[in-house]
Amino acid sequence: MEFNKEKDETLENLTGKMADYFGGVQRVLDDNKQLRQQVATQNERIAKLEEALDQQKKDDEWSSRVTYEAVVEQIAACEDAKERDEARKLIEPLLKHAQAKQFRKDIKKRVKELNEESINDGEPGVAPAILRTEEAEELMGYLVEAEILNDEWQPNRLSGSERALVAKSVCDRLDIKEVWQVFGQLWNEKPETLRSYLNKALDQKKSLNFQERLKNILG
Repeated sequence: MEFNKEKDETLENLTGKMADYFGGVQRVLDDNKQLRQQVATQNERIAKLEEALDQQKKDDEWSSRVTYEAVVEQIAACEDAKERDEARKLIEPLLKHAQAKQFRKDIKKRVKELNEESINDGEPGVAPAILRTEEAEELMGYLVEAEILNDEWQPNRLSGSERALVAKSVCDRLDIKEVWQVFGQLWNEKPETLRSYLNKALDQKKSLNFQERLKNILG
């Protein structure tokens, strides 16, 4: 009986130790699980912080590029007049009235500068950029409707004097100084030859009727 009692106590102690051991293992596993969860949460936070820092860096780089001059340059560089107007109208609501007015002036000025720079680099027979503005296209459209120019803006059976008068009239209304370079390129004529036609036109009485006709067409 004494032996059995000792045996029972030994088994009980062993069972208790095993229970303590497995309990300890479970606690370790639980602690590891919590630790893994904490590590995962921390990694998510780090990833979000890195993403936020990366975005802030991109925003800083973008803001450093988006200056007033850069916006004016980008809008002025649009060859299509309607695209320029649409881009300008997107920015203007962000500006005060006086700033918006100056914004339009600066764009117009830069467009003119870019057009002047492109005159000497243009392809003969093709309208230079300075004539691809909304105002210029409207004027040239009137001349097409009057059958003075064809759909490609080329002279429609006009004499040299009449061509010179058309070029001068259009450029006067568009405030283009490089009259003969612009229309010399468009019509594939030598600027000096086109200019000489104007002198002849001013000496011809019949040119007065054509000038009056142009005045009525172009307004």
